[in-house]
Amino acid sequence: MLKELFSNRLFIGALAFFVLCVGGSLLYMHYDMQKGAAELAKDPEHIKQLTEKKDQAPSSTAEVPMSDTSQGGHFHADGTFHAQPHETGVHAANPDSSADPFANTIPIYDSATMRRLEIEKRNAFYKERFGLGPPPEGYGYLLIDGNEVVLNPDGTPVLQQMELPDGTRMEYEIELREGFAPTREQWEHYQQLKQDREVALHRENRAEAALIQTQITQIEETARGLGPFGGSGSWMIPTHLDTPAYRARLNKMEKELKNKALIHMGMEYLIRPEGPEIYYVGPR
Repeated sequence: MLKELFSNRLFIGALAFFVLCVGGSLLYMHYDMQKGAAELAKDPEHIKQLTEKKDQAPSSTAEVPMSDTSQGGHFHADGTFHAQPHETGVHAANPDSSADPFANTIPIYDSATMRRLEIEKRNAFYKERFGLGPPPEGYGYLLIDGNEVVLNPDGTPVLQQMELPDGTRMEYEIELREGFAPTREQWEHYQQLKQDREVALHRENRAEAALIQTQITQIEETARGLGPFGGSGSWMIPTHLDTPAYRARLNKMEKELKNKALIHMGMEYLIRPEGPEIYYVGPR
């Protein structure tokens, strides 16, 4: 029977295929093991570093015996030992729990406090720059370009009301600007020419009126100089008072301050009367 089995070509082929598969698997496993050993042999330094790192790993229980707590350490319930105390969230964020948590914050002042600080700062400026004491409450000194105090004829500083009883707050400062700045003699001649021109027009002498106008224009173009002709201010008007009539009242206060600056600079002759200019045009 065995003789017949081994004489069967099918059986012989299957057996040869099986032996070939087993032999191939053994050869592959042998090759793979040799390859891994060769790679390890090529990198002995890496193996050495891993070994040294494992040998040198710190051990808290080796450095500090479990029975020794003289260095301030403590044990956990699982038997592990910590040499340093834990930092809780409160102590980490604020080392001094008794300190004021708002010590390093910028204080937020109410409007009254801010106003008081503003007044104190302005008064300190008056003292340091001009040697003046603080003005009455609600008032400030009128300045020219922030460099000069406007004075009354008696030598006292001109005051401006900066806080009105109705709640309006304002601050005004005179500015020096170039403009029509004739001398007193030029101004008087200028006014006389304007009077003569009105008379010529009243007599319907147009040629004479035109000649006089030429002289007026010449003075206006040549008599130029710096004067208190400008101003800058800030107004804080309550909403219920912000009307054209109320602003006209504030503009009148502004004009009064400019007139005081003209007096201070010896140019009071330039102060114009209220209303339009009226010239005498009757018979001469």
